[in-house]
Amino acid sequence: MVESSDPYKEVGGKEASQYAGKRQRTRRRLLAAATAVVAEDGIDGATIGAIAAKAGMVPGTIYHHFGGRDALIGGVIDETVQVVGDGMRQARNAVDDPAVRIALAGVGLFDRAMADRDFARAFGRLLDPTSGLRQLLGDQVAEVVTVGSESRRFAIPAGIESIAVDALLAIASAAALRVAAGELNVEARQSVAEMMLAVVGIERGEAEQAAKEACAMMDAVASGKQ
Repeated sequence: MVESSDPYKEVGGKEASQYAGKRQRTRRRLLAAATAVVAEDGIDGATIGAIAAKAGMVPGTIYHHFGGRDALIGGVIDETVQVVGDGMRQARNAVDDPAVRIALAGVGLFDRAMADRDFARAFGRLLDPTSGLRQLLGDQVAEVVTVGSESRRFAIPAGIESIAVDALLAIASAAALRVAAGELNVEARQSVAEMMLAVVGIERGEAEQAAKEACAMMDAVASGKQ
């Protein structure tokens, strides 16, 4: 005799799956709202009330899903780090040349900013010298700068690698904010990458070639060729 399945167990499993999906959608909505508020008003203006209003939810929802404002803002920072970090890892895995890695990170960030102006504004606002985002991204950029410096691919005088990292992040922040303001369009992506390469001492001709290669690689990824 074949035992019948437990219908309540099946329904329970389905309900649990639906609940998890709804919870995830709510968290995504809150993160998007927090990103938008930070983009508009900065971290200080990203209050529980402002974020809840932007999401169209009651403030208690934020406490239920994140425990409070700081954890939600931390989630925004984590997402931003993941976006840029993923680009850095993809660049590391795709090419050996640290110059092309820098260019890929710059072009990837530029493209992400073009696709999402809220992300672009939030990135620019969050990347101040004292923020957790600045520290996390600084460590990732420093890793590439160190590789390029030790291999002599980059012409950075000894002892000032940290200044090069600061300059690269400053260019990234300024570019993101100008994209968000509509002052830069896609035609500027290669120039921004070339500027970043100039910071690490790559000569103009080589910088142009590396930036072109990075743009071509990102375009291929976007079109599904890679």
